[in-house]
Amino acid sequence: MTGFMTFSQSDQDGEPTATSWYTRDINTLNYETVTTEMEAVRDAWDAVTKGFIWKEEWGNRVQNAPAGVPSNDNTAHRELKWVASYSDNVTFKKYTMEVGCADDQFLLANTKFMDKTTTEYGNIKTAMETNVVSPAGNAITLIEVYQVGRDI
Repeated sequence: MTGFMTFSQSDQDGEPTATSWYTRDINTLNYETVTTEMEAVRDAWDAVTKGFIWKEEWGNRVQNAPAGVPSNDNTAHRELKWVASYSDNVTFKKYTMEVGCADDQFLLANTKFMDKTTTEYGNIKTAMETNVVSPAGNAITLIEVYQVGRDI
């Protein structure tokens, strides 16, 4: 069985975008450990985004700041997203997750891909491969992170 984590950000206009992923099952015995794991994933993504995180949900935990509070970065756009492509280590099925308000300073020059040589990419890879599971509950391998979105 798997758990689920979501964090919501707002962009420069206060418009929301949400990111979700699967975790190992959350229960009273492992609640604090899983909380720490989920914060590691959230923090890794927060380092490469420009949005204001105003809501987090997992297990029975919900933390809110007022909805609609805009990011303090006027270049934060919910439509500009990172897409993390990953595969299930058992079934080899591929999945993606989107993270809004992408910070394009982490792009590899002249590409849509996040630069894999950066510390931030390494932190995302480690956090995801250590703490995220596939929908089937299996360990995952991060394949790549790339940017999508409309022209801003």
